[in-house]
Amino acid sequence: MRVSTALRLARERRGWTQRELGRKVSYSGNMISAVECEERVMAPDVAARARDLLDDPELYMALAEEAAGSVMTAVVLDGPRVDLHRMSTGRKAIEEFAEATRAIAQCRALINSRTAEDLAEEDRMQIRAICRETLQAATAAVNTVRVMCLTYGLSPREIAREHILDLERKGYITKRRVRHGAHAA
Repeated sequence: MRVSTALRLARERRGWTQRELGRKVSYSGNMISAVECEERVMAPDVAARARDLLDDPELYMALAEEAAGSVMTAVVLDGPRVDLHRMSTGRKAIEEFAEATRAIAQCRALINSRTAEDLAEEDRMQIRAICRETLQAATAAVNTVRVMCLTYGLSPREIAREHILDLERKGYITKRRVRHGAHAA
């Protein structure tokens, strides 16, 4: 999903006009319109204010995808074959995690190879498949969170903050100084 589309959808979910959002982020309504029509790009500080005000999962995901060039990010699943019912997204995440788990469990190279030089071409193909399956599982999981936040009015920012704190407490990551924007008015 493009940032322009995610911005428009997030703004509409809040019930705000382009002018109202523009006023909140120090842009004109015409400038918001231009951004939503992909005629202009938001300045980074304005994008951050819009992100923090709207606190919308699709906007967070679209901004992350744009910033990273779709690499190592969970993209918004918005194609015609996607079922966005909350139970369907949960089941899809379970299915994708099962496929990733199977791929990892069946890869002997993970046990037998210590370095990239030790890998045969078949091993490389298996490891690439593991990486793809794992990214698909992560994408399905993040889209499940997206759907849950949209369906039940949960704050993705608060969910992410709790997640980071859990990882810190478990010692999986070093302490982060999590920046939080203003809550939406």
